[in-house]
Amino acid sequence: MAERVPALIAAVLTEADFDVAEPTALRWLDAQHRLMVKRSKCFRRRLSPTPAVTEAARSAYSVPEEVIELIEVLVGGVPYGQGRHSDIAVSAQGWLLISGMGGVAVEDESSAGGYELALVPAPIEGGATIELYAVCRAGALLASDDTTLRVPPRVRRGLDRRAISIGLARDEGRPELAASYRAEFEGGCTELRQEVARRNAPKRARVSGFTV
Repeated sequence: MAERVPALIAAVLTEADFDVAEPTALRWLDAQHRLMVKRSKCFRRRLSPTPAVTEAARSAYSVPEEVIELIEVLVGGVPYGQGRHSDIAVSAQGWLLISGMGGVAVEDESSAGGYELALVPAPIEGGATIELYAVCRAGALLASDDTTLRVPPRVRRGLDRRAISIGLARDEGRPELAASYRAEFEGGCTELRQEVARRNAPKRARVSGFTV
């Protein structure tokens, strides 16, 4: 099984005997790698917004461009619940009721279309660290750096198969053969998406002989 980037490139070039350069094969693989990561939501990171600490009366904080979806927001170690966009306006009117510490985190956009996080209500005091746990996009796939692969080895075979299908359909004019190569990629996406969902599903705990 091809597991590293140079091996994936070699598989694309040799299996279908394409008359293309390695950078072309890498470009095909990179596109499919990004797509598999996005579909499966398998690449997750802990990172910080800008600024990374709260400022008094400031609600909006810029989210890194690599983020697809926020999963968890901690402010000074306190988890903020997932809010609705309407909570911003409701809070401004003083109608939002929040019990306990903290508040809610709302995904928002700046006037320029940038991805932002709104803390509702806005912090009264500054200096609290903001931590994000998020689903992220994959960066560029590099032939010289295998750490850029964000999917596990067992589904990487689908990457070279999907790249081969692109070559068959676009460069070789054989779209009738491309479908069989795409199937393994689709299967890998489905398998990885289900695994990620299962791994991150709420767990049931057993306490004193009872399952809760």
